[in-house]
Amino acid sequence: MLIRILTAIVFFTFIISDSYSQRKHSEAELNEMLQTYVFHIGQYIAIRKISKNYPTLKVEATELQNLWKMKFGAAVENLAAELRYNIGDKLGDYETEIIIELSLTDDSLMTLNDAQNALLKFESRVNGDIPSPFLETLLSFHPKYINNPEAEFNDDFVGEYLSSESEKSDGINIKFKYPKSWKHEEGDRPHVIQKFTSNNGLGLEMALLMIEKVDTTMTESDIDLLLSESFLKYQLPDSAKMLSYETGLTLSGIKASSITYYQIIPQMQFIVATITKSYFLFYKNYKVSVIFAVGAEKGRESDLSSRYEKFYPLFWKMANYLTIMSRYE
Repeated sequence: MLIRILTAIVFFTFIISDSYSQRKHSEAELNEMLQTYVFHIGQYIAIRKISKNYPTLKVEATELQNLWKMKFGAAVENLAAELRYNIGDKLGDYETEIIIELSLTDDSLMTLNDAQNALLKFESRVNGDIPSPFLETLLSFHPKYINNPEAEFNDDFVGEYLSSESEKSDGINIKFKYPKSWKHEEGDRPHVIQKFTSNNGLGLEMALLMIEKVDTTMTESDIDLLLSESFLKYQLPDSAKMLSYETGLTLSGIKASSITYYQIIPQMQFIVATITKSYFLFYKNYKVSVIFAVGAEKGRESDLSSRYEKFYPLFWKMANYLTIMSRYE
């Protein structure tokens, strides 16, 4: 009876976009990338002016500029390379125009106090306090985080989402942490509270936070059945192949299980292959699902398994940071 009452465990079909790497971008995407590049150039010009107008601050300004280059220089180089791929030599023309325009701005009213405050602001940016969307863009193009996605979490570039922000949460409040470079937006399907996509919304990796209220009382044996390998495997889509199952997990102090599967998904213009990792738990009369996926266009999935292995430590960390805040409210 319980299984008939419950909506089946959801195994989501992800709609995967192309990765940002070496691809043609839309006008809106290019505009955001160019704004980030201008942000970088603007800081460089400001530091140069401070060093020129106030020689006593030159050493501090130069040290901060070197720290910025050390932390974000490689990301800026990747960003510039992607812009050149899209707009070619126009990038050099834009850069020259921007440098000239910013260099000609009147700084005669800049006081020593203004310069010192500007360096304090620049120091905070070196430490990661960078306005959006510049931070997300820089993180998305940073080779350190491209090669090791978990490192973004470890370096505390972490955002927090509370399900209480959504009317679809059905009264339960869950805190979910995600990398700052991932874009989050409300899901467009029932029970999908929030969708998170890598590379500021342009990537091939996704996460979903799903909540479904169950209009029945569940016993421990009911929950054990719904988290069992046989039940979860039975609920897989016909096109899916189970890769692994884990039980005895604990998320937010509540027992959970997970299943990993491979799936070929036909889409409008192409076919996508995905590896999906789904975590499930039950809290009171709520079913909570956290679903992660790595995708690749069919015919280009040779590195799909290695990419999944690269992202798995991040997925595991994101799942483990899930907190049922309603337990403490």
